[in-house]
Amino acid sequence: MMSRVQLLDEDQINSMLNQKVEVSPSLWSKCNQLTLHNPISIEKLAPLFQIRQLLLKDSSRDMAIQSHPRIDSQKIAPFICLENDWFIITLGKRSKVVDENEIIGSSKNVSEAILIYEDNRVEHVIELAPIIDKKHLEQFEFDEDSAQGFLIREYYTMRVFRDNPNVAQSHTLFLKYNENIELAIVNLMVAYEGSIIRLFYHVLDYLAKEAPINFLKNFLSVFHGFAKGLLALHQYGVHGDITPGNIYYYKLKSGYYTGVVADFESYLVGDVVARAMQGNGPLLMAPEVEDTLTRCSDIYAFGSIMMLVRNRFIIMVIQASVPDRNMWAEVSKKMIADIFGPIKINELIDSMMAQNPQDRPKISEVVSTLEEQLSKFDMR
Repeated sequence: MMSRVQLLDEDQINSMLNQKVEVSPSLWSKCNQLTLHNPISIEKLAPLFQIRQLLLKDSSRDMAIQSHPRIDSQKIAPFICLENDWFIITLGKRSKVVDENEIIGSSKNVSEAILIYEDNRVEHVIELAPIIDKKHLEQFEFDEDSAQGFLIREYYTMRVFRDNPNVAQSHTLFLKYNENIELAIVNLMVAYEGSIIRLFYHVLDYLAKEAPINFLKNFLSVFHGFAKGLLALHQYGVHGDITPGNIYYYKLKSGYYTGVVADFESYLVGDVVARAMQGNGPLLMAPEVEDTLTRCSDIYAFGSIMMLVRNRFIIMVIQASVPDRNMWAEVSKKMIADIFGPIKINELIDSMMAQNPQDRPKISEVVSTLEEQLSKFDMR
């Protein structure tokens, strides 16, 4: 992790833009192929490609170089060139597709970014940075030091599970100036395509109405993938914050999606998480939870999310096929039984949400059940 960062002010950047330099013509097309939540125009990217090329040519550079945080982002997108020549362009805070609000964790901001490697490969990434708003942190009984500490711990948790396709992966930690012109740690993470809030409330909406069987395949595939990731975590500890926003997804070669375990702010090695940090309210909280979380409460939260997605699928199908609203309650019960009953999802959800923690299945049993049901479908 680097220890020094040089800031470029607006005059220095304008001076670099006045120089003529050859830029790879394919960079824009590569960036344009990324699945971004915050699209960026060629007018903003082109100057950054030129600055990047100049920085790469500077053989004397021995530190990261960052655009000044207070430069108007409407004039030039924020960027940083790391010591290993990775060039990172920050696109802005990631937002929820449903309500367009910024995604803010209890101790960190989430920003979308583009990573350009030295060899011109490009990747969609996200920057996790500690929140510096003291009022926000006080709501969760944190301070700035603990916010940075959570971020570092989250990075090292990801390193433990590196190369697991169903656990979120991090590229590196690096230093970057925040808007207070203070150096802060940033965790550069693989972006995936977003959380399942985006997937099931936006990307797959059309499948619920037009191709229900493919929706079911994705339902099983996403939660099977997430369960495999959670299985790896449960071998060592407790996740402690399973919410729809902490389940990421990406597309497999088959064309279907798989789930990824993300957000390890609460993760602790051992049998109990000493602090309950779930932010989605009592619906996902197991009934026995007061101020501690366990593997059993992880299972309850996971089952609750499956139930929410199942019920929304039914609502989408009914709205598209049953004109009489007075029939919706009756039809929904029948459809839940007829569609999800044969693939044992209703039975699985009920067991995962059992009132007695000891009656809930272990995550290995959840993986097995989802795997068995997934094998019944042709996923080609």
